[in-house]
This record gives sequence, structure tokens and C-alpha cells, in this order.
Amino acid sequence: MRFIKPAEIASRIMSLMDEAENTLIIISPYNKIAKWEKMRRLLMAVSKRIDVEYYIRARVPGNRKEITSMGINPVEIDNLHAKVYMNERSAIVTSMNLNESSDIQSLDIGFETENSDEFEHVKSFYRTHIRPRRGAILVEGAFRAGAVADQSDCVSALQECLHRGMKSRAFERSGDVLVLKDAFLNGLSVRLEPRSGYYRIDFRFELPPDRKSYLFHGLEGMRDQLETEIGHNIEFGRQMKRIKIDVGNKGSTRFDYKHIGAWDRGTLRDWLGSEYDQLVRVFVRSINAIVPRIKKLETMAK
Repeated sequence: MRFIKPAEIASRIMSLMDEAENTLIIISPYNKIAKWEKMRRLLMAVSKRIDVEYYIRARVPGNRKEITSMGINPVEIDNLHAKVYMNERSAIVTSMNLNESSDIQSLDIGFETENSDEFEHVKSFYRTHIRPRRGAILVEGAFRAGAVADQSDCVSALQECLHRGMKSRAFERSGDVLVLKDAFLNGLSVRLEPRSGYYRIDFRFELPPDRKSYLFHGLEGMRDQLETEIGHNIEFGRQMKRIKIDVGNKGSTRFDYKHIGAWDRGTLRDWLGSEYDQLVRVFVRSINAIVPRIKKLETMAK
């Protein structure tokens, strides 16, 4: 890595931001940019042409407002202390926060990656420790809104909230079953359940009989459209309580997910990547296909 002289750290960070073409990732726990006009103008200009991922330390007074005032929505992370600035080609690891007083008064140290191996090491830290937090937070918001637009964020959220065992406001655990309870509307839950050789995505209705029957039959009449959008077969339960989508091979005994512990890291690591990708793809598509139709049926019934 190339050593950056203390007096040049801020200017090199700004150059990295300005050079970003597709990606800009800022990990800065503490931020004071309101009066740092040059930095503020640059960040606002960059955020208008590309997506800026901005990570800050949680529960720091005024911290979030500093960033949202520029039209950037930051992700707050408990106990964040790392400072990293990264575009699609290089990264700077430093002791400097985006704080104008740091540039003027503090003595900081910084290093910039010089080759792909060094850059991959920094990206690995980001993917392992930072990105999953963003996924969990964004997907929770998407679940509440009834849509999951970004599959990569859904993957990150699943990884963070499932086999890393972290708690989440959107996800609940019931034994080996992941439950999204009342995530979209009262009385609807989505369950992700490990079975022997496959996983089951289960939309369950806990509603009064008339309302449940109306929604169930309304969706059943859309079966062909739903299966086309999801790319997978749907099974409508006989008692009108649930809609089931089984992902995997029911006849396979290669993995008994329920027996070995559904969300252990080893389980998902051993499960072929293509199978895991299929689960996430069907999970996201099923939410995006089914939930808006339920909401539309609800609106039509009023």
C-alpha cells in the first residue's frame, strides 16, 4: 500500500470520490461536513450521478443529519470505528473521519491500495463486516413497503440475519423457521422453513374466514401469472390458510436441512451456491409477485 502524507489525506479522499464512476463507499463513523464547503459540494455532485453508500456510527448526535442534509441516506452501525473510502478501483484506509477539524487540526495516517490484491482485501472487509448491515436495514424497509427491489441486499440480509444469527426488526425466528410476521399487512406472515432436501416458502393467512377466502381465491385465479413471474410452481393449501413454494429437490436426501440445523454457516456453505441463489431468487420474486396483488385485492374489496 502507498503511504499518504498527513497533509494530503483529505485531498486524496476527495480525488478518490471525484474519480468514482459507478461506486462510492464511505465508512466514516463521525462526520462534520456542514461547514466544509469543498467536501460538501463534491459529495452532493457525486451523489447525483452515482449511488453513494455512506456508513456512520449509530447514536451519535447530529451525525445522521450531517449526511441527510446532502440528500444521502446513511446506514448507522453500532460501534463503528473503521474509516475506509472506496470506489470501484481503489481504497483508502485511514484514521481520518470526514470532519473538517480533522483536516485542519488532527494528525492522521492513511494508506491507499496499489494493486488488485490489496484492493480485494479491503473489499473483503467491506463485504463481510459492513455490507450485510446495509442489506439487513434496507431489506427491512423494503419488507415494510411490500417490495424487495434489490436482490443483492436481500442476500446480504438473509446472510446477516440467518446464519450469522443476528437479530433483526423484520425477521423472527421460530426454531429453525424464519418468520416475517405482519411484514406487509396484518394477518399475513411469510415463513422460510428448512425441510429434508428442500426449503419451503410459505405465505400464511391468519385472517377472518371471509377475508381469507376472498384473498386466497383471488390469488388462486392468478396462479398462471404468479408462477410465470416467480419462475416456480405454487401450491395452494386445501384449507385456504397458505400458499406454498418448495425450492429444491424433495426426493433428494443429500441434505436434511432440518436435521443438521437450518441456518448454521456450515449448512449454507455446503449447500451449492446455485441452489442458494435459486432460493433467494424465488424468495424475492415471490414477495414481489404476491404481496402487491394481495394489497390490490384488499383495495378492491373496500
